[in-house]
Amino acid sequence: MGRESRNVQVADAELAPQESRLGDALLFAKKLFTKDYRAIAALLPSGAGICRRMAQQVDFSQAGVIVELGAGTGAITRAIVERVQPHHRLVIVERDPDFVDKLREYFPNHTVLRADATHMEEPLTNLGVRQVRYVFSGLATHALPIRGQVRLHRWLRRMLDPNGYFIQITHVPLHSPRRHVLQRYYSRLFLDVRFIPVWRHVPPGGVFICRKVRERITPKPG
Repeated sequence: MGRESRNVQVADAELAPQESRLGDALLFAKKLFTKDYRAIAALLPSGAGICRRMAQQVDFSQAGVIVELGAGTGAITRAIVERVQPHHRLVIVERDPDFVDKLREYFPNHTVLRADATHMEEPLTNLGVRQVRYVFSGLATHALPIRGQVRLHRWLRRMLDPNGYFIQITHVPLHSPRRHVLQRYYSRLFLDVRFIPVWRHVPPGGVFICRKVRERITPKPG
């Protein structure tokens, strides 16, 4: 093979991921103009840094089922797959059929479910899953309809391991008043809520680490 041919192959190999990311971003942006836009947590697929920070919250030495909700085009999924071990089972959940097609193309070795993230008890049971160790969320959970929030809380209470984690991405900076609103929101669903800021991300954001699902969603303060 000549030098010119090798250079063309290298250039094609480098260009392919860039084209894929651009295509994902365009598809993601297109979804903002659909009726389901409120469930999308960001204007673009999340950056690698904030996704890796989410994955760092998992002790991958511990076996268990990992569920990702609202996987979109797979930005968070990639960070999980980089660290997942043979003793894990990864279930990737997405409702949008276009995103589902992308996810099945990108992650053929893992289970991709087209399902409603707020109503997962039956789909997971059908897969033989009785308990979940980690739940990653790329959804704008706080923006879901009230009934959806109640359904999400219900199946988490029933299926999340007592020592498990719900890991939520957010694109709200640390000192934003909105961040404190979200902190209070997740504290209504979980007994233990921490926020880890991620500065090297545009826009700055962070990760909510939530444990110990409450028996009931506590009411909003009066």
